[in-house]
Amino acid sequence: MYNSLYQYTNDIDWFFMCGNLPIHVASNAGLLPNNIYKVIELQTLQIAVENMSEDCDFELNMPALNYYVKQHYENVEISKLNKNYTVEFEPGTDEWVKAYAWSFAKMARRGFYSFDRSLETGLYFLVCKPKRKIETLPEIVNDFIYKFVDRLEDDILLYINNPDSKGIPLVSFINSLEYRKRKRLNMGAGGFSCVSLS
Repeated sequence: MYNSLYQYTNDIDWFFMCGNLPIHVASNAGLLPNNIYKVIELQTLQIAVENMSEDCDFELNMPALNYYVKQHYENVEISKLNKNYTVEFEPGTDEWVKAYAWSFAKMARRGFYSFDRSLETGLYFLVCKPKRKIETLPEIVNDFIYKFVDRLEDDILLYINNPDSKGIPLVSFINSLEYRKRKRLNMGAGGFSCVSLS
């Protein structure tokens, strides 16, 4: 994977399947999960996702946008906001929302639940989600995307369905799951349960 300095200085898109939920995460200069991708695998996946069709309607997570993002964009002059986004938003959507959320909306239009990382808390929050689940991923995406088969889906769904939640520590959850899975395989132990979000 990329070295730590590169991870701490770049916003890297990474992906995983959580049960049947395709997840996109923007690292926002945070560390990526340990050992789930090699650089070439992640770059191949990024290109494959970029080439997916954008035919899902999307829904913005306005509680999270209001909590995390409004303070960074609301006082910026409208003339200084990026308006080169290629996503159609619902009429009446604030310009600061469009300027921030358009790239996450593109991921949701491809069928991904799209998360960003808060610089203040280090937690990941849902920015945008598709209004329907996509039936199947393109073969190359399915071949390269990392898949979790344990209970992380329950925790992510709990977060997604809880509008009062301020975020989820995705990377530490994933690292913990992977560590426990390797330990279980090495020791021949039984199943385990994931830490709850409460």
